[in-house]
Amino acid sequence: MMGSTHCGIHCSLLVASLAISGAAAAHDQAAGWPSAGHDLKNSRHQADEKRISPRTVGGLVQKWAFGTDGDVTANPAVEGDFLYFPDSAGSLYKLNRHTGALVWKKPVAGYTGNPGDFARATPAISGDLLILGNQAGKLLGANFGQAEAAPARVFAVNKHTGAPVWSTQVDSTRNSYVTHSAFIVDGTAFVGTASNEEVLSAFVPKAFWQWKFRGSLSALDVATGQVKWKTYTVPEGYHGGAIWGSSGAYDRAHRLIYISTGNNYMVPQSVLDCQASGGSPTACQSPDNHVDSIVALDIRTGAVEWGARGLPSDTWSVACGLNVPGAITIGPDYPGVYDNCPNGNPATAGPDHDFAQGPMLFGGQGGDNEGGNLVGAGQKSGVFWAFHAKTGKLAWARQVAPGGVAGGLQWGSATDGRDLFVAVANSGPSTNGGGAGALPWTLKSGSVTTAGGWAALDAKKGTVQWTTPDPNGSRAEAAVSLANGVLFGCNMAAGLGTMRALDAKTGQPLWSFNSGAPCTAGPSIVDGMVYWGSGTFGLFGPTGPKKVFAFGLN
Repeated sequence: MMGSTHCGIHCSLLVASLAISGAAAAHDQAAGWPSAGHDLKNSRHQADEKRISPRTVGGLVQKWAFGTDGDVTANPAVEGDFLYFPDSAGSLYKLNRHTGALVWKKPVAGYTGNPGDFARATPAISGDLLILGNQAGKLLGANFGQAEAAPARVFAVNKHTGAPVWSTQVDSTRNSYVTHSAFIVDGTAFVGTASNEEVLSAFVPKAFWQWKFRGSLSALDVATGQVKWKTYTVPEGYHGGAIWGSSGAYDRAHRLIYISTGNNYMVPQSVLDCQASGGSPTACQSPDNHVDSIVALDIRTGAVEWGARGLPSDTWSVACGLNVPGAITIGPDYPGVYDNCPNGNPATAGPDHDFAQGPMLFGGQGGDNEGGNLVGAGQKSGVFWAFHAKTGKLAWARQVAPGGVAGGLQWGSATDGRDLFVAVANSGPSTNGGGAGALPWTLKSGSVTTAGGWAALDAKKGTVQWTTPDPNGSRAEAAVSLANGVLFGCNMAAGLGTMRALDAKTGQPLWSFNSGAPCTAGPSIVDGMVYWGSGTFGLFGPTGPKKVFAFGLN
């Protein structure tokens, strides 16, 4: 299905330059930090880093801090002397990465035509362009209160000037948006969609409510914004299956791209009746209902090659109730609770255990029939799943930590190919009006904590190598990043937002910095510098000073 595209005169001028730069876009993006996951393995690993190491990281000092209008919840894209990022107040920025000086600042609304629009995805750099999606369907941030916002769009920006190049609508439902960060392969950008229907269902009486959204992945021509193909994650009659977790990965050997999905918002009544009568989810649901899944698609056509679920069934929306300590409580005094919950009964709803991070590719031990690579991701259930990249056959699954509505394992993990590194939120089982608060987490040492923290796993078998609780006793939701034996992560402690560096081999804390605001973004690491945004825009936690920091060694 084709999306509506607005393509300015810049498109024709850029086609030639993009063709010339296509070779650079085709490789696995090793230089700088050009996309959310750094490379097409979505590894969040800076393999080229030499200066920062476990021995030197304790000497990191703040080089500059840039004040933004809103919270920064995506790691910056970095190329050459510049970095690029959006904020929750609706601006897109380009800074000199050495000095923190502003080069340009543009309103996202100017690219999408939607007043009050903003973005929270890392821009993907391709040639002269930045590619990212908008948050038009959100009620949070600058768009608060606009229940009938415009549908989701993906847009391209000239990285040199900030001028708009093209803008393409990628979904037809009015509350759709893009949290998924684009990843680019050979001149094609891949971007998933999510929707605010999951939240709005609690605020609208059943008589006026209609489910519409189905998650999808769109493949767009980088030069023009034209949609090459679009694949839905759930069949007609089913709703949800949003693609919102960080980014995606690409296996060039098998020509497969990998994305992850969230829960159903609603399923057909016949499915609910079937399951209520004792039918299994496999028997009752369509096999094309790819929710809470890692999904492999043919890069040429978008055809689903395989899908692997982390849960057999998970139908949930905020209409089933929500309780996140210190952040938000939604109960039966809201007009859509519990009327828009499956069968009006939160006890029969799922736990909201999305894959809230994109899949990563890493080394496995399979033979030729399975391929040598594994693909995996952490789930909000607290389980990390690994599948054979070619076939989708389960390699292993590991319960790393307790699950919860905000994780479990959330915004992004990292890998060097041999080991996997995760952040543990431990937010508590707080859907469906149930109990709130963190659960006991048994560490590798045998001690027990209710804090979040970080953990490392062996990539081949999923064996837990080490666990480190957050020293502040807080949740640790932020995506982690890895460079030269150092793991970077941040906590959600109010007034602190402590950014930390750990020894990747042992989990030993080596460095910390109190940013003043909780973090959901991880850092980008380039040439001995660490670039890190702070803030949550109030989503599942407090916020604070709005800044992007640069740290380096003297």
